[in-house]
Amino acid sequence: MAKRKQLPYMPLMTEAILADEFCDRLTNELFGAYMRLLIWQWHEGSIPCEMERLAHRVRETVEHFTENIWSVLSCKFARRKSGRLFNSKLAAIRLQTLRKIKTRQECGAKGGRPKDIGAPVEETKRLSKTKPKGRIRAFNSNSNSNSNSNSNSNSNSKRGVQGGDWPERIYQAYPVKEGKAKALKSIEKALDAIAKTGRIEPEQWLLGQVQKWAASPRAQPNTKPTTPGPAPWFNQGRYDDDENRWQKTWGDESSPARVRAEVGKYDGV
Repeated sequence: MAKRKQLPYMPLMTEAILADEFCDRLTNELFGAYMRLLIWQWHEGSIPCEMERLAHRVRETVEHFTENIWSVLSCKFARRKSGRLFNSKLAAIRLQTLRKIKTRQECGAKGGRPKDIGAPVEETKRLSKTKPKGRIRAFNSNSNSNSNSNSNSNSNSKRGVQGGDWPERIYQAYPVKEGKAKALKSIEKALDAIAKTGRIEPEQWLLGQVQKWAASPRAQPNTKPTTPGPAPWFNQGRYDDDENRWQKTWGDESSPARVRAEVGKYDGV
């Protein structure tokens, strides 16, 4: 058997868990067992199908595990041709994480590549010589450097074209309105991080990404799991995800058939 990829940490999608009706109905015993099995899968790529091994992992007897625990949790695991079990949503997240690690390793082997892969070569070369330390802001034409207008220029530095407050505009464009104070701070951090990549006018670009996300199938109110709040979405850099995946529903993305076709080559099972 090929050596499995070792992933030292597992991302915990807290909002998705809280919004999931299945998890919400689990007792503490069932939820603890469920998390133990998911962590096991994250480490190995899949889990065995033998009840003895599963019961041992969750520290329960085979009889109790089979009758009271697995009878409830089994609906969350699919079976591969090899007989091993896996949770399709976690397998999709694990596959995405492995792809990111592989991409970073390839970039490192090449001596590093610009973060903004989609930028033209000429623009990338030019920006690599003069990378900004902070965010590039667009000022109003009415602001000037006179001492009498210092207060105006300071306020304008936080505002973009058309006199709009960029964090506020971006927040209003996001489909979920909650935790505004934290969301605005997260947007500020995101704008600074985007500016450090050398992207010109990061405010306009981020606003455009949020508008695309808000119009995508995944961000609609009737999707499961529900759309994440603005603060986690910006903190996790989800604005830089593959836009093509936004056009698919969560069910399409993590379906067992799709995951089976790709995940095997990464975990060696």
